[in-house]
Amino acid sequence: MLHRFLSILFLISCLAAHAQQTYFEPGFVVMNNSDTLQGYVERLRDDKLAFKTHFKKAISDQDSTGYLPFEIKGFGFKASGIYFESVEYRKKTANADKVAQRFAKLMVAGYASLYKLELSESDFEERDLLLMDFQYVYILKKAEETFTLDQYINHNKEQHKDFIVPRYIGVLKLAFQNCPSSAPQLADLDFEDQDLIKATVNYNKCRFPDRPVTQTTFKDKTKWGFGVEGGLIARIKDEDRPKATGYSVTALARRFNLGENERAWTNLGLGFFALYYEKDGESARYTGLRIPIIINYFLTKKKQGPFFSAGVTASNKFFYLNAGLGLEYQNVNLGLMLETNPIRLASPKHLMFRAAYFLDKP
Repeated sequence: MLHRFLSILFLISCLAAHAQQTYFEPGFVVMNNSDTLQGYVERLRDDKLAFKTHFKKAISDQDSTGYLPFEIKGFGFKASGIYFESVEYRKKTANADKVAQRFAKLMVAGYASLYKLELSESDFEERDLLLMDFQYVYILKKAEETFTLDQYINHNKEQHKDFIVPRYIGVLKLAFQNCPSSAPQLADLDFEDQDLIKATVNYNKCRFPDRPVTQTTFKDKTKWGFGVEGGLIARIKDEDRPKATGYSVTALARRFNLGENERAWTNLGLGFFALYYEKDGESARYTGLRIPIIINYFLTKKKQGPFFSAGVTASNKFFYLNAGLGLEYQNVNLGLMLETNPIRLASPKHLMFRAAYFLDKP
């Protein structure tokens, strides 16, 4: 049974890897001379698309062309209506501001245009750059000027405390100073999509009431990620059952949003387990299938780091509730989990250490 399951697991992994490598959608690329190329654009997470995009004219083409932010004006996806434009991003660091060119998602198009730029892990190398919990900045383009809207941590050495500095409010007051009616609304502005979209739309209407302003509407695509998990299981000894140890092998799938950094991801699995124990002086084995449905809730939106997990696992004739802690880094997910059935007290209790590898991290 184990050999058959491992063969199926290997086949699923191969198919998932192929799907990850060929994730192209109908789209277009706008060149620097304003020519538009129609074809297919690779759909990755927004923080990955910020650095580079890949394009091919036909879905059957084996090779694709890569474009950096300074090589094209932008690119878009037809089905979702999402458009990324090359913008200037000014990153605040401990010593001085650094300027980089990135692809950012268009939120408002008008005299003043608003973009959202999802940041990558490399953007958090500086000590006082932004909060860990804010994995994005906004870019405002007005005429020939470009402004970065962000907030960062300022450490007070005397009080030994970190303070949030909402620099975006001061930048918006400067950018919108020729529309005094908008100033009172900016003081209480939250660092969120809807608040900044509303402020930008209102400024456009105030400055040029007759000019068109468009709030882009789009639907971020969701994607399934696939992985393989191995686990070491210890059954806790009780009055009805002896202590047992064993292992599990599980194929995993999880669904995540390509456009946003989510804290909670749902993991679905299908796996095989085996437990070994002593019974009447002889070695015995207990095997079966595991079907876990587990939610990982991350402490930050940084796409990695510590998380809490909770869910339910169907295993042979038992249903278990489980809870645990874990850590994710890059494509590797580690966790320690306790499984038990609080309704049926006579059911076994398992302590499980698990290590999973995902073909593509959210």
